[in-house]
Amino acid sequence: MPFTDDGQVRRTPLLEDGAASGVIDRLLAARDRWTRRGPGFFTLGAAVYLDVARGGDYARYRTHFGRSNPVIRHHFARLTERVRDRLGLLIGEPCAFGEGLALPGFHIFLQEGLQSALRDNLHLDLQHTRLPMGFRAETPSLTFTVPLEMPHAGGGLETCEIVAGNPRGRLVPHDYRIGELFVHSGRALHRRLHRPVTAECRRITLQGHAIRADRGWQIYW
Repeated sequence: MPFTDDGQVRRTPLLEDGAASGVIDRLLAARDRWTRRGPGFFTLGAAVYLDVARGGDYARYRTHFGRSNPVIRHHFARLTERVRDRLGLLIGEPCAFGEGLALPGFHIFLQEGLQSALRDNLHLDLQHTRLPMGFRAETPSLTFTVPLEMPHAGGGLETCEIVAGNPRGRLVPHDYRIGELFVHSGRALHRRLHRPVTAECRRITLQGHAIRADRGWQIYW
């Protein structure tokens, strides 16, 4: 499999109209279980890119998901099961939640975490190579997002598209739609799409990845 690709995305409806607000209500009720990751930036759940790749290790990640997986399983099992089923239909192969891995979790950006000064760096999603499970950079993988609430001006992802004669490429915006399952490989340079925000804005998403292992596609975060 190529190390990088052209950034193709796939979308499919996941939640009925209004269902995202119910998920947010449950998420806000579990605020005491959130982990502060930076100014105005929280997660509910463990993430390899935060708990392993940024100076951590698998032991810290395992300890974190040992606390957060039961919370996510108790409050959001219907949502994560729906993601698993829909992702399997989208890629045409069955998916399972990875053993010894974190369940899909939530990004919560409040207004302070949405300032343009905090614009993400362009990156590839290769954090699976930091797990002690023998995954390689070229192991087939996917990244998915379920947008639950976006700033008033919208939000999404931007990918860097290769352009002949332009070594910097071109940034292409992909706007999220609330309640959809948005899937890409993570192997094109990408980052959060920034839009103007007000004091009332929040950006809340369910996040996760899938990796093809010997036992089939494994879902984790």
